[in-house]
Amino acid sequence: MDDTELERMWKVKVEPVDEVDLQRRREQDAEEAGRNAEEKAEGAEAGLGKCTERHGHGHEHKASAPKAKAKMTAWKEKAAREVKQEQMEGAKKMPKGRKIAGKAKLKLKLKLKKASEAKAKCKAKAQAKATKVKAKATKAKFKMRLKKLPKQKSVKAEPGTVASRVAVKSEPGTGPATKVKKEHNFSPRAHFVHQVGFIESVMPEWELCFGSLGTGIVGVCPPQAAETNIATEGGSSSSSSSGVPVKRELEAADAESAPAGSSNSSSSSGSCSAVKTELQEGGTSEAPSRPVRRSLDLSPEAVIILFKNAPASSLQSRNGHSMGGYAGGLDVEERKLQWSSQRSDKQSTKLLTIVDHIGRGGTVLVAVRPPGSSTTYTLLGQVSRIDGLRMSECLVQ
Repeated sequence: MDDTELERMWKVKVEPVDEVDLQRRREQDAEEAGRNAEEKAEGAEAGLGKCTERHGHGHEHKASAPKAKAKMTAWKEKAAREVKQEQMEGAKKMPKGRKIAGKAKLKLKLKLKKASEAKAKCKAKAQAKATKVKAKATKAKFKMRLKKLPKQKSVKAEPGTVASRVAVKSEPGTGPATKVKKEHNFSPRAHFVHQVGFIESVMPEWELCFGSLGTGIVGVCPPQAAETNIATEGGSSSSSSSGVPVKRELEAADAESAPAGSSNSSSSSGSCSAVKTELQEGGTSEAPSRPVRRSLDLSPEAVIILFKNAPASSLQSRNGHSMGGYAGGLDVEERKLQWSSQRSDKQSTKLLTIVDHIGRGGTVLVAVRPPGSSTTYTLLGQVSRIDGLRMSECLVQ
């Protein structure tokens, strides 16, 4: 079936069937069949009937009444069944012209779909071919550029010498260079923004001279004071390096603070024997001297800030475990704050430094973070004096 025939079939107009007219014709056929059946039944009762067979002529013959009656009833039932079947099939039956038009439309759709698929395939092939041609053209251009570049002349060996390559063996133990990961530079000022914000509100330009950011004790001073402090420490260290070491100075200080009856010899056996002799004679020996506690010297311009959280604040935790609680409190009427140093301050060095700084007239501030605010620190006040001082002690001595 070619395209012209499909188009001609597609253009065929199918006239719609009038359902009312069709139903009327069916009713007329049913009435006519009923009348014929009644006439045949009446003739059978009279003993006469028309021949149903088509012989080319009409004649009458006698028939028995019961047989003719049974035949008439069978004809009536058959006619009624045929009429009913025609009525049922008429609703489902589609006109022939409409069926042909539907098939032609479906075929045309399939043909158009195949044509569009073929067109898409041709387009994809053409695109792939164009990309290949473009890639080849770029490669050819690159090769042409390489050809145009001046070639490097190879160094020829001098006459009378033999050119040879010397292979150098790798030394045992030298493998490929291992890659070292670069460490990320950690900036405390960029990390602890809340403490830095409070410090800058007190001192715009500052340098860290005591403690460390992220802890509860931070000492800051102006940059010029920090430079002079570093220069002084450098001079003292150079003078002490030429003299007696620090360990010997501490041993000499311990020897001076020892009791007069004990032995000052360098050997440990002599000192032990002296202590034993005094105990046997009934004498009393003094308690061993505690380690010497020292403090750091800060410049008078330095400012020490004690950062504290309110008792109602949440505990600081790491991996689901709390790191410590907040002890002490504030007496508002007497304006007294109970404060404890850090756990790492085993020799009370930081505590004595703060006390000495206040004694020299230095500034010590207390900054508190309220429970409602988890970011900002506010100034609680300035420390005027420290009472009830207790040094750090070990449980076992």
